[in-house]
Amino acid sequence: MFSLFKKKKIEEEKGPSAAEGSRPKADLDKEITIHVMPEHFREAHMSAHKAKRTGVLILAAGTLFLLALAAGAFFYFFKTSAPETPAPSQANINTETQPETQPVNKTASDLEAAKTAYLNMKGEFDNASSLAALEAVVQKYGTQTFITAFSNLESQLEASASSSPAVPALPSEAPAEATSTATSTPASTATSTEALPAAISLEDQTVASLKKQAPGPDQITNIQGEMSGNDVILHAFAADATGTVKMVLDKTAAWKVDQESWLFAAAPATTTPAAQPAAIQAVPGVDSDGDGLTDAEEKALGTDPNKKDTDGDSYSDLTEVQNLYDPTVYANGRLANNKNIKKYTNSTFGYSCLYPAGWSLTTVGGDDSVIIKTDSDQFFQIIAQPNADKQSIEDWYKKQFNVTSVDPARMVSGQGWRGIRNDTGLVIYLADSKNDYIFTLSYSMADTNVLEYKNLFDLLVHSFTLNQ
Repeated sequence: MFSLFKKKKIEEEKGPSAAEGSRPKADLDKEITIHVMPEHFREAHMSAHKAKRTGVLILAAGTLFLLALAAGAFFYFFKTSAPETPAPSQANINTETQPETQPVNKTASDLEAAKTAYLNMKGEFDNASSLAALEAVVQKYGTQTFITAFSNLESQLEASASSSPAVPALPSEAPAEATSTATSTPASTATSTEALPAAISLEDQTVASLKKQAPGPDQITNIQGEMSGNDVILHAFAADATGTVKMVLDKTAAWKVDQESWLFAAAPATTTPAAQPAAIQAVPGVDSDGDGLTDAEEKALGTDPNKKDTDGDSYSDLTEVQNLYDPTVYANGRLANNKNIKKYTNSTFGYSCLYPAGWSLTTVGGDDSVIIKTDSDQFFQIIAQPNADKQSIEDWYKKQFNVTSVDPARMVSGQGWRGIRNDTGLVIYLADSKNDYIFTLSYSMADTNVLEYKNLFDLLVHSFTLNQ
């Protein structure tokens, strides 16, 4: 490569006096300077061509990517929304496995469907007149667990009825003299024999006993439901009984009765004394210190289960709770300020009450039904319903339960209300001072006979305040 500075060097060597025309050709050749493009510029020119090709390739790739993205979006939004017709083999598989999976998200319609299924069972059961008919109803509406429990109960009642003396049926409407006009003639003797009452059959006794194990559909005054996972728990109320019913979905997506338990104020009547099951005798829970509060109640209140007077103020824990004082604090602290006690306010129906803070409170289908669950399966419930006829609590109770009078000893009152307590003290019906609503406060022991929280139920009642 020639240098651009060679021309200056040659001129300096030749000097300024030499004439160009007289110079030899060889000398002229020496003075010729050739100008060429630098190497890095020539390489940059080649790189520019490469960059152009690279840009074209990137543009093409980007176009292809956008087309693929548009095709994917079209498939996602339009193709997947159209239902696909499964192949015959897949259809068979889906038909067999689909019933195993039940919907998880339940709505109010599921609660109503479960309630309807239970009431349908109660209606058909009440109308059945034979053991075969009762068994058919149980088979239709019950799960295998319920069917087995019913079969065991049927066997027990049948065995009990068979070991008792035959029970005579009510006499027929024969003339009074039919049995007193017997003569020595065979005909008259036969007439006299036909007039004698026949004994109730073993099957009839068992049927009657089975029907008495739970209130009939016309005796149930209220049913509330709540979701428990995929199941429905129904809380049913009769005059002097509370029931808990567990409903589950079977493989055909039909609601079935899985468990049913009722707590009666007294033992349900049966046809014969021998067939009558033992009365449910409620017993209090363990009370280690003998202060009247069960250990379970002391745990809920935060008191010492081994001390009758936790705060040492000379008043027993039970006495303070009954008067809405805090048994954990000396110097007359109010129970509402106890960290283990919570106040619930229902703004829809204008009432408030106290309950243990460690328990769960839920509403069922609205503010008209509130369930307070204890640490066990037992629970308290508050139900509000309109008092359409604006009746006093006494008149409402008489009409509701078809009685002519109310024992004054069962009358109770509180802040803004008057009420009537049932025989067991586990259900209270009350009306506000304006007789706008009827409130039912109840304590359900579930499937046990242990009164773990009777004092806390009394606390709920005592603290129940109507702000009307």
